Amino acid sequence: MRMRRAFFAILTLLLGVAPLCATEPKLRSITPLGGQLNSEIEVKFEGERLQDTEEIIAYEPGFKIEKLNLVTNSIVKAQIKIEPDCSLGEHHFRLRTASGLSELMTFFVGSYSVIEEVEPNNNLQKAQPVALNTTIEGVIASEDIDCFVVEAKKGQRLSGEVEGIRVGRSACRGQGTHVEIFDGCSRQRRPHVNGHLSAGER
Repeated sequence: MRMRRAFFAILTLLLGVAPLCATEPKLRSITPLGGQLNSEIEVKFEGERLQDTEEIIAYEPGFKIEKLNLVTNSIVKAQIKIEPDCSLGEHHFRLRTASGLSELMTFFVGSYSVIEEVEPNNNLQKAQPVALNTTIEGVIASEDIDCFVVEAKKGQRLSGEVEGIRVGRSACRGQGTHVEIFDGCSRQRRPHVNGHLSAGER
């Protein structure tokens, strides 16, 4: 009799916990992945069971959540101000809903304006024009080649950096990247590994 009661109690407890897990929010992505210091942008959070979102938690100072523009089961859009004193680099956001907390996701703050990569740009003839002092945001689903063209004067220094991130994880600078530089005649200057361009490249 005691064993039967104990089994019933455990079964009831397990059945009671399962629905709670099923209602917790699931956060899959944040776009854009970053923003410019001292700017205001709309950030989109995508996932599941987000319809009762009550708050966006920023784990580092320097952000002001102005308002929630849209809240649905799968999308939350928020107006976020990046304050002038916000530190540059990696930051972290999480959603708080009536039923729990979402996963922690990464967001970057930089000093330059952010533009989106435009496909197709997988060869030099289709290279995407980019102004100097710009951050380019893109997604690599598999092996990919992305080409960009910048206008520079003779003797001008060109500096660049590649930051990669697996969804929901910390940044991995230059992991899996190979950077090559070509001049205006499509002649390769010198290859660079680990996602970095030399500060003195001409």
